[in-house]
Amino acid sequence: MDPFIEACGWWEDFHSKLIGGLEQTLSALVPDRYFVGIGQRYDVEETFRETFIEIRQVHERSLVTVIESLSPSNKRYGSEGWRLYARKRQACFEDDTVSLVELDLLRGGQRHPMKDPWPPSPYYVLLRRQGHGHNCRVWPAHSLRPLPRVPIPLSKPDPDIEVDLQTVVDAIFARCRYASVLDYSRSLKPPLEPGEVERLSGHKPAAGASP
Repeated sequence: MDPFIEACGWWEDFHSKLIGGLEQTLSALVPDRYFVGIGQRYDVEETFRETFIEIRQVHERSLVTVIESLSPSNKRYGSEGWRLYARKRQACFEDDTVSLVELDLLRGGQRHPMKDPWPPSPYYVLLRRQGHGHNCRVWPAHSLRPLPRVPIPLSKPDPDIEVDLQTVVDAIFARCRYASVLDYSRSLKPPLEPGEVERLSGHKPAAGASP
């Protein structure tokens, strides 16, 4: 994950393309009895809109899995975006029929509280399966390592499908030519090591990066 997308003000553009890319990827993978759609969440005054992905069973129209990619407003403690997402998140945790996949590809902001410590990594992927209460699995994610392959739960007895998150992100990065608009001289908080900036600006494949 390239942190300069966030630092250079291209996150909103990237986020919308990530949601679209995940929707297309999932639609090609799920069995025909499932529908993959893009949902929208508004604040009270409809001054901002957030999108997320829902997987539903076609005939029962029942919600199976929610996939959220956090936005800066979701990580701004006390903001309307924080409160809206906290309510949505809690509702998913309390619904034993719904799974939640949460992608945090932002270095900035504050993470929502969990009982156990978050991994010491700039990014993470969280999975809370239906019927598992508040128990979650978390994968750490980094700028110079491949992003995790994410299992997406379906309804039992159907097995999970797996999304190669790195492939989705790489395709967006290449197609949208972010390399031509990102300023790799910009300072980041927290800062990167000099070698990390050089490797990011050179766009070397994540799979070839050292841990």
